[in-house]
Amino acid sequence: MQNIYDNDQFYEGYIELRNRSNSYNELLEIPAIRSLLPDLMNKVILDLGCGYGEGCLWYVSNGAKTVVGVDISEKMIERAKDENSSKFVEFINKPIETFTYEEDFFDLVLSSVAFHYIEDFDALIRKIYSLLKPGGQLVFSQEHPVILANKKREGWIRDQNNKKVYWPLDDYQLEGKREETWIVDGVIKYHRTFSTIINTLIRNGFIVDKILEPIATDKAIEQNYRLVNEKRRPSFLMIKARKQNE
Repeated sequence: MQNIYDNDQFYEGYIELRNRSNSYNELLEIPAIRSLLPDLMNKVILDLGCGYGEGCLWYVSNGAKTVVGVDISEKMIERAKDENSSKFVEFINKPIETFTYEEDFFDLVLSSVAFHYIEDFDALIRKIYSLLKPGGQLVFSQEHPVILANKKREGWIRDQNNKKVYWPLDDYQLEGKREETWIVDGVIKYHRTFSTIINTLIRNGFIVDKILEPIATDKAIEQNYRLVNEKRRPSFLMIKARKQNE
């Protein structure tokens, strides 16, 4: 359970990145995952990996009854309480892996770009299933398997003029730990194949309703030209699933 977000250098770099209005999160990931959300009116919501809580406050402003936001980072939870507090939001400083709550409690479990940090995906999905009410929904995004697969973590292959030629896809079937440099060295993530992700949901009782590999809109590309590369390979995988009515 790596708590990279409490590393001062990483935390400051991450906040600077998220404060950019033309970041991948703002222009691609957030609009896409919100397009998968059901009507939030009077929903009881769990946000796993809530960060500094801007999403939790947005859910409340769009009708949620209550939101529980969970994050491993003490720095993130402190910022969430300072900037995005509400009487309808409870922030809990705990790892996703060890967080527990009343079973059959939540209408909706959400997670934005956090599940690829979790080593035991099967245990996570089992827990989420137990926390959801019958018919409750899970909506999550994560880094796409084609991004995480290559153990060399070499990024785009470029020509002599530094132009992006192609994205290397290698080691795809070799699931497990990946280590990369992102803001700081030694950031640990976990690669799983597309089939492992989907079959884990199915095996644990979920019905998969929708899968999304978002492509940036023309307007978003105007604000950040690098987003045109999403037409060549996806950065994010998003899934909407639901617990069976029991």
